[in-house]
Amino acid sequence: MKGVLWQQDNGVSQTPETHLETLTNFVVKLRSDFADTSLPFVTGQLHDSPKINAEIVKLPQTIHGTAYASSQGLTTADCTHFDSRSQLLLGERYAEQMIQLQQKRYAASPLWPRPTSSSSIPTSMPWF
Repeated sequence: MKGVLWQQDNGVSQTPETHLETLTNFVVKLRSDFADTSLPFVTGQLHDSPKINAEIVKLPQTIHGTAYASSQGLTTADCTHFDSRSQLLLGERYAEQMIQLQQKRYAASPLWPRPTSSSSIPTSMPWF
């Protein structure tokens, strides 16, 4: 397992007051289950949930090796679920965040094999 991408459904989200704690506990449990205390974890913001999204933004300051994919500017097909274009954009944002976390992980660990060239680790996603 190289990392986790997590998109919470609007319908099962915790209240804003408990969301960050619940998400943090989830990350800790996943890392424990996979015996990797620095497993990279990226979560995505929700559509039209500003209070939950404000809590999601706090995750990287709460637990190391985490990031979030912003939902800013994305649109929906049915007032709840992201439309096709927005799903692609959100996926790109996830990828960019995961790449950054992986680069930090490579840089911080002498045990990880080093890429033979800088082109071995992509720095951006080329499809947009």
